[in-house]
Amino acid sequence: MRVATVPAAWNPAMWLAPLAPGRIGAMACLDTVLVSGSSTMPLPLLVHELAHVAQFRRLGAFGFLAAYVDGWLAAGCRYHAIPLEREAREAERAWRIGGWTPPLPSGDEP
Repeated sequence: MRVATVPAAWNPAMWLAPLAPGRIGAMACLDTVLVSGSSTMPLPLLVHELAHVAQFRRLGAFGFLAAYVDGWLAAGCRYHAIPLEREAREAERAWRIGGWTPPLPSGDEP
């Protein structure tokens, strides 16, 4: 698992900004969290993106993308109603009260 800072113009999250205007400063892609070079990375946002990394691991790349798009369409194109986003926000809430542990990088399992 990695966190990479990239120029905003190269961050795919910036291309998706119309889905959640003004709210995208990072994006999970497989095992990497991409952070816009112009953004700070608050810890709750990192937890949210790590939840997406766990989803990528659980569903695979194609499965994640299919579930994300299907969820977005089923939710009437409302970002906050996408099931994978709701799950990631729940991970944030659980982390805040001490009930969620981020996924470990491959090979680092205890």
